[in-house]
Amino acid sequence: MRNLFVHIGHIVLLIACGGLLACASGGAATNAQRLEDIERDNEELRQSVEAVRASLEQLKAALRALEQNADELRLYIEMPGRIRQGAERISEKLQSIEGKLQALERQDPRAVSVKVLSGDGDPESALLVADVLREKGYEVGDVGVAPSEEFEAHTVFFAEGFEAAARAIAREIGHGTNSMIGIRPLTWSSVFDVIVVTGGKD
Repeated sequence: MRNLFVHIGHIVLLIACGGLLACASGGAATNAQRLEDIERDNEELRQSVEAVRASLEQLKAALRALEQNADELRLYIEMPGRIRQGAERISEKLQSIEGKLQALERQDPRAVSVKVLSGDGDPESALLVADVLREKGYEVGDVGVAPSEEFEAHTVFFAEGFEAAARAIAREIGHGTNSMIGIRPLTWSSVFDVIVVTGGKD
C-alpha cells in the first residue's frame, strides 16, 4: 500500500515538473528539445502508471490471499462443531444398532432364562412344558409348582424387554393345540426373564 502512494506521488510530481519546464524554457529551448522533454516525461509517466498497476495487482492478490485465509480460519473455527454433530449422529446410530441387537438377543432362546411352574395342580404339566422348551433351545432353569392351582390356561409372564421372547415361547407351547395362552408382564421381582405357568387342560 505504501508503494502505491509513492508511485501516485511520483506521477503527480512528473506532471507538475513537466508544466514548470514548459514555462521556464520559454524561447531559449528549441521546439525539438521541448518535444524530447515531453516524450521523456511521458515515458516516465507511463512507467509510473505501470508501476501503479503492478502495485494494484499485488494488492488484489494480497486481498485474495487474506480472503482465502479467512475462509480457512472460518473452517477451523466451525470444525469442532461439525465434528461434534457428526459424533452425535454416529452415537445415535450406534444406540439404535445396540437396541436392535439387544432385541435380537432377547428373542434368541439361548439368551432367555425361563422358569416353568404348574398352575393346574399337576406337576407333570410343568415338566412336559419344560421338555418342549428345552428341545427348542431354551434354558429352563427351574421347574416347580405355582402358589395357585387355579390357572385356567397356560400363562406366560415376561420381564421388561422380553415380551417378544414371551410371545415366541407361547407359540412354541401352544403349537398343535387349541389352548388359549395368556401373555402378561411380570408384576413381581424375578431372576428369570420369562415364567411359564401351566393351566387348564390341553
